[in-house]
Amino acid sequence: MNKMILKSLKKTWFWISLAAVSVCAAALIFLLAIQAHSIPSQPIQLPSTSTLLSMEMEQIKEDKSTGIVTVTDTTDMEALLSALSRSRKTSRQSVNDSPNEDNYLIIRLKMKEGEKKLYLFSAGKHCYLEEPYVGIYRIDKEANTSIYAFYEKNTH
Repeated sequence: MNKMILKSLKKTWFWISLAAVSVCAAALIFLLAIQAHSIPSQPIQLPSTSTLLSMEMEQIKEDKSTGIVTVTDTTDMEALLSALSRSRKTSRQSVNDSPNEDNYLIIRLKMKEGEKKLYLFSAGKHCYLEEPYVGIYRIDKEANTSIYAFYEKNTH
């Protein structure tokens, strides 16, 4: 009789333990999901056109440059900055000097006090803007297309 009671208690504790672990795992997943959604979608910090001297754009395809476009016209720089500002920070970390992609566009923002380098690239179904060691931002496809169209128009 004692063996039957002991066996019954072991089964009961097993099921209680399994239920407790399941509840804890579900709670952890729920809290992580809430935290991910509570991260504000911060825009990228860009200089104003008053501090911007010029912009350079250079497309890299399979480790080769397809040419550099220098932009000095204030109207063009404003349009490009406007397109770049349509990006929002992701939870992905930037841990490289340049993206681990074969094709990307380097955007150099030349200012009086230095230079800011950004990388525009596509990965999967999405487009991204990366500022090395600062963050990776998701940019909408229309902004990505308009920036690449500007580059293409001015390289030929």
